[in-house]
Amino acid sequence: MAGYLRRRRAARQQPSTPAAAASDPGSAAPGSGDARPSAGDGGVAQVNERYSTAAPSAQNQLDLFKGAWTSAVPVPGEVTTSGPRADLFDDGRIDWAIGRLGPLAGKRVLELGPLEAGHTMMLERAGAQVVAIEAHSGAFLRCLVVKNLLDLRARFQFGDFLPYLRTAEEQFDAVVASGVLYHMTRPVELLHLLARHTDRLFMWTHYWHAGLAEERPDVAARFEGTDVDEAGGYRCKVHRYAYREGPAAETFCGGTAPNAAWMERDDILSSLASWGFRDVEVSFDEPLAPHGPAFAFVARRSV
Repeated sequence: MAGYLRRRRAARQQPSTPAAAASDPGSAAPGSGDARPSAGDGGVAQVNERYSTAAPSAQNQLDLFKGAWTSAVPVPGEVTTSGPRADLFDDGRIDWAIGRLGPLAGKRVLELGPLEAGHTMMLERAGAQVVAIEAHSGAFLRCLVVKNLLDLRARFQFGDFLPYLRTAEEQFDAVVASGVLYHMTRPVELLHLLARHTDRLFMWTHYWHAGLAEERPDVAARFEGTDVDEAGGYRCKVHRYAYREGPAAETFCGGTAPNAAWMERDDILSSLASWGFRDVEVSFDEPLAPHGPAFAFVARRSV
């Protein structure tokens, strides 16, 4: 009712006669020389660029973020253009994880950093009830576009998963964290937090190793020293990684700070083992991956 009354009052304040309109600086008279709105389909003037005059389509929704998409979104029944990477909706790493996390039908899965919901779709089609947390505002909104286009049931949350994990008491049947650990400034803390919320974890991540300077000098050049991280009784050295010019890019999907910290491979697995995750399977171990050494693993807490 209050909103209705406000609209009525606003309507009364609008010019109601030609004379009043002429004296209203917000009213542009024909021929006054002011820019006129462009005509859309059917010759109807488009009064605001935030409106679309095209017929509804999947492409319209994708074009809200034209140039920003990383994923090639597979829209059923329509040929569309979005991003370059079709593999994110058909990712072998996630297929591998689904086969090792156990049957996911009806299971609650927490996904960290869904990017554009490609992995979310795969997890949901395996039967999981997915809660996905995304901190990048553009990526979050693109997830909602994908949710709409692919009719996903997943619940997307906008915000930083760290404060949530620090305070929440929710437990999940599994956590999927692909491409997030190496964006943390305190990666050991993230691993410890995840160990508090689940007994089954899938992770794909980059890691640091001593041969980088020789094997990948381009990657090694981004490291600017070492720090120490500690959580849950596990303490180790971490390697400070600088994004530099990266955050300025439209498609940047890194962390929330100018730097991140990469763990060493053995410390990732040893820290989890110290909290009871001793049943571990490793795959996709690529020391010479394009953006730095990377591997995937599923870790389960041993009884």
